[in-house]
Amino acid sequence: MDFPQELREKLDASWRSHTETLASRLFGEWRSEVERLFAQQLDEQQSAHLRVVERLNQTVRSLRRAESHADWILALLDAATESCPRAALFTALNQRLRCEGTRGFAGEPLDGLDIPLASAPAFAGCVETGDPAVALASAGELSETVAERLGGETAHLFPIECGGKVVAVLLAEAEARSGAAGLLGALASIAGSTLENRMAAAPASGLVPLFAVAPAGRKDWASLPREERQLHLKAQRFARLRASQLRVEKAMAVTDGRARRDLYAALTEDIDRAREEFRREFMDASPDMVDYLHLELVRTLANEDSGLLGPQYPGPLV
Repeated sequence: MDFPQELREKLDASWRSHTETLASRLFGEWRSEVERLFAQQLDEQQSAHLRVVERLNQTVRSLRRAESHADWILALLDAATESCPRAALFTALNQRLRCEGTRGFAGEPLDGLDIPLASAPAFAGCVETGDPAVALASAGELSETVAERLGGETAHLFPIECGGKVVAVLLAEAEARSGAAGLLGALASIAGSTLENRMAAAPASGLVPLFAVAPAGRKDWASLPREERQLHLKAQRFARLRASQLRVEKAMAVTDGRARRDLYAALTEDIDRAREEFRREFMDASPDMVDYLHLELVRTLANEDSGLLGPQYPGPLV
């Protein structure tokens, strides 16, 4: 049927108008739904963020209020297992790795396990670099003893620093919930901060021996005023930083010095400069200061063998 031109024009106009009206209505409904979903998601994200902040605040309060070494460990592990099914805390001191406590592990526990740090390369790397790590649950990375007691294929390691060095590692089983790595990393940082504050406020309880060497005639930690303790912590951080810089920036000289058992000869100017700076900033400022620089040179550069420093090394400043 052939419609008159005028009728066709009216039908076309009516169809366009109807289509535009329908499209406008559908677009409006779509936009309203998108805006509703976006607002809902934003509210959920804000609520989740607030829950995370509150959880971390509760953790800080629990760690600060812990009355004993054991209570502090329990508070830390309880907080960790809110983000992962299994967690363990290891101290890494004097080249030993010791499990201080666990949560969520079945079967033979890890508690009290004491092994050489060198037998667990992933832990050793975490302690050395101060960086979190993800490791295979294998004997080659976590040691045979630790690996055989883990249920998953991988594990997350988070360093805990105090006094400028990594003193412990938080292990989280790899089946961590979404976003858990960030939360566990924040938890490890919080743990280090609260531990350092506790160290500055009271004698060490055994988790972190502040003095690797107890020089004769020196006051013990308990008798030092707060300002003096803060100076000791600052000196430890300085010593660790300088020793680490030498290890990285003078890597070839360090390797050569170790091979010849004469690190001092290979790094004379650098070591003397660091010793003079340490003496001026810390030794002269406190009659009870410990030569943390010497301790770090032995630990970081000489691999706990003071003989590698060489026969001409002047020795501790005190």
